[in-house]
Amino acid sequence: MAQVTPRLTLHSITPHTPHAHRVPHTPQAIDCSQLEDGEVVVQCEMLSVDAFLRTMLDEEAYHGAIKLGDTLPALGYGRVIASANPKFKIGKRVSGMLGARSVARLKAEQSAGLFPFLSLPRVKPTTMMGLLGITSGLTAHVGIHSVTKPPRRGQTVLVSGASGATGSVAAQLAKLTGAKVVGVAGGVRKAAYLLDELKLDGAVDYKDGATTLGAQLDRLVRRVPRSSTVPSASHHVSLYPLGAVPRRHRLLL
Repeated sequence: MAQVTPRLTLHSITPHTPHAHRVPHTPQAIDCSQLEDGEVVVQCEMLSVDAFLRTMLDEEAYHGAIKLGDTLPALGYGRVIASANPKFKIGKRVSGMLGARSVARLKAEQSAGLFPFLSLPRVKPTTMMGLLGITSGLTAHVGIHSVTKPPRRGQTVLVSGASGATGSVAAQLAKLTGAKVVGVAGGVRKAAYLLDELKLDGAVDYKDGATTLGAQLDRLVRRVPRSSTVPSASHHVSLYPLGAVPRRHRLLL
């Protein structure tokens, strides 16, 4: 008998106007008794809402657009409740791109992107979608310690989006190296958070009215020494709704 569960689907698109997108709940019927070879059914336990999903709601998306009627993408973890794939046994916890739904039926090619859930001692499972998530903490760690040589005492690190999920971790990791860290964020409260909570050495509020984010990036690109390194995780999320990002900004972000 088919099980009816909810999912979030993209119903309509208004270019570069995020609040005009429609993503209603749509029922889906899943029959676990008749799976094709390689298919897996996962009961979702936790899903994350990541910045890169914002771009996928546009017709011309930096990360690849989704089609009308498609399930919204979402990383998450859950338990396998039915399987026609020898790699995934019923009852095992897995993680990957499950989609914004309660139950995910994944075809063979989709299940290839699933991984056994990483469990660490004294770490809550939900932490693997947040602080230790692939798009947040792990991205920050790789950017600070693996993409290039880690910063060191006497150097200055500038972190864009420093109050966000990835930037806040990157800023703290940079501080631990002994380097001077300056964070960029939008708004008085976020700038105060960088100074008062994260204890950064400096904060730039790009919404202070004195200049624009684009103008600040222009100024920064021109001042970056040739010997500097610029690890980049993605475009600045505040530029996502603007569509095309100026070429000089792409070099930085």
